[in-house]
Amino acid sequence: IVLARPLFSVENTGPNVLMIAIDDLNDYVSILQNHPGIKTPNFDRLAKKSLNFTRAYCAAPICNPSRVAIDTGLAPHQTGIYELGERMIRSEIAAAAVTLPEQFRRHGYHTYMSGKYYHNSEDHWWPKGRLDAMWNQRKAPFSDHSPKDGPNRIIGGGILSIGPTSLTDEQMPD
Repeated sequence: IVLARPLFSVENTGPNVLMIAIDDLNDYVSILQNHPGIKTPNFDRLAKKSLNFTRAYCAAPICNPSRVAIDTGLAPHQTGIYELGERMIRSEIAAAAVTLPEQFRRHGYHTYMSGKYYHNSEDHWWPKGRLDAMWNQRKAPFSDHSPKDGPNRIIGGGILSIGPTSLTDEQMPD
């Protein structure tokens, strides 16, 4: 979750911005009315107070190149980042770009980040100094996709496993 909040002063009275980045979320939310019987009251309440983008597209069919595209405004064919493990900093073009949180900060916003925005650990993707330029505050946990306790993995094994599990919410990382 990314939150950009303006500094309240005479010069800056911009809106608060909340970006909820969720990969692998289908359109099964009741506000879109695509799936009868689906009820998502919390999404609905948020949507009624928000600007809604109902035609979502991604830059790539996998999370990392899409994340880089959102962060930098550059498509995978421009950055050369097409796979999960490719770090943003390894692309000279991505590294030279002003990221979305940097842009908010440059325009007087406080930026906060938590959750699985960056995988593994936050400094896996950018050096600490660059992260400090992007975010006023970063709050763990950062996801490694695996359960916190024990070897029990979700059906399929590996980092892209899906399906039901007997683990509790507390045993899951995100």
